[in-house]
Amino acid sequence: MTKDDLIRELYKNLSEQHTLKDLTVIVDEIFNIMAEKLKKGEEVQLSDFGTFSVADKTIKSVLRKKVVKKK
Repeated sequence: MTKDDLIRELYKNLSEQHTLKDLTVIVDEIFNIMAEKLKKGEEVQLSDFGTFSVADKTIKSVLRKKVVKKK
């Protein structure tokens, strides 16, 4: 599901209360807030959905390269 798909699904359910433009602004703002929190190193937890955090890929890729070299 893309962001546009999500907005369209919301619009199907909420078109009587909100315009497509309003829902686009709302979804964009939600993702912007989540991105800012993640950039600050904070965890984003959405009940009944999941927890998001930024992993340090540098450490993982270094370890992976060492494991591959040992084989």
